[in-house]
Amino acid sequence: MPVKGLGQIWGYLCLKLKTDVMDAYTSFIMEHAVLAISQIMLRTKTMEENKRVAEEEVARKLLAGKDCEQAEIKAVLPGYSANLHFRVILLKVTKPQSGTKDWEETLLQLSAMMKNRIKKKGMLSLISAAKDEIAAICFFKKDEHNHDLATFSDIHQSLVQLSIKDRYNGKHTMTGISKAYKNTADVCQAYDDAKKVIFLQQINLLQEIFL
Repeated sequence: MPVKGLGQIWGYLCLKLKTDVMDAYTSFIMEHAVLAISQIMLRTKTMEENKRVAEEEVARKLLAGKDCEQAEIKAVLPGYSANLHFRVILLKVTKPQSGTKDWEETLLQLSAMMKNRIKKKGMLSLISAAKDEIAAICFFKKDEHNHDLATFSDIHQSLVQLSIKDRYNGKHTMTGISKAYKNTADVCQAYDDAKKVIFLQQINLLQEIFL
């Protein structure tokens, strides 16, 4: 039986029977099991969406240079500490003129994959997706040898390996990564750094992903 929710089929609940025909009682149990699973998955997705929206609101405030209390960041990003440094990764995605009907959903999928790759590198992140770009504020422990540069380069390579161009029919993507900062009041400056990197790439004055 299909497990449905939000107009989509999320999966199927299967039961191995000794006979080819399901009796009324078994069918009744299966229908209720499917309904229970659908409700659990819907609650989980609702909680995940609420968490994503809360994170994005904080990210947008920081990227816009608005005041944001440390407690507000910690509320949406457990594990955050004022001792952490951060960089902004900006992924510029050219929206195709045709071929992608739900562009907002596409950006959300890219954001989720980007957040997953950042997490695998042991970093915390706040991500904001809008129009044709995804901005990730990545928090990390900085050492005196700038080992984080290699880590961010690895993240960039993993994004390239997603084959975004082919999968999402976009014309191209570009990546810009800011300098390292510590004070969250400088997130807006870091965002400008990343945008500057992409601008210099576009006019062929820079081939690197760092400023």
